[in-house]
Amino acid sequence: MHRFAVDYYNKPVAVNDVGYVSYKNDNYVLDLWGLASIKAFNYRKNSDGIDWMKELCSEKNIELAMIYDGWFKGIPNSWIKIGELHLGKRDVTPARSNVVFYAMSQNAYSNIVEKLQPFVETLPLGVKFTFEKSSH
Repeated sequence: MHRFAVDYYNKPVAVNDVGYVSYKNDNYVLDLWGLASIKAFNYRKNSDGIDWMKELCSEKNIELAMIYDGWFKGIPNSWIKIGELHLGKRDVTPARSNVVFYAMSQNAYSNIVEKLQPFVETLPLGVKFTFEKSSH
């Protein structure tokens, strides 16, 4: 996730596990889980809905979320699932072995997919990115 965010995408992103994605990343990283964003933390803990995720991303001009979607009550309906990054071996530090990538708009979707394609070719043996089958 860090390598894609820094070396290929080079724009602000939203994640739920701020750690390494923010390391030596000159772009803004929104922590949707809330460890690095008290606003996100308060929304997540006190909101019944999911619109706050969309609102925070919009405020920060974020067009890509890379998250463990099972950590949240739901995903905004307007987000477009791009696909999933699958780890090829047992989890050591990540909380889950699949990270889901979402675009915030159709324009963002096209741009992200264009940048993902060369990145996917560089993934280590056993790690794969599965694109969502869709009409995008």
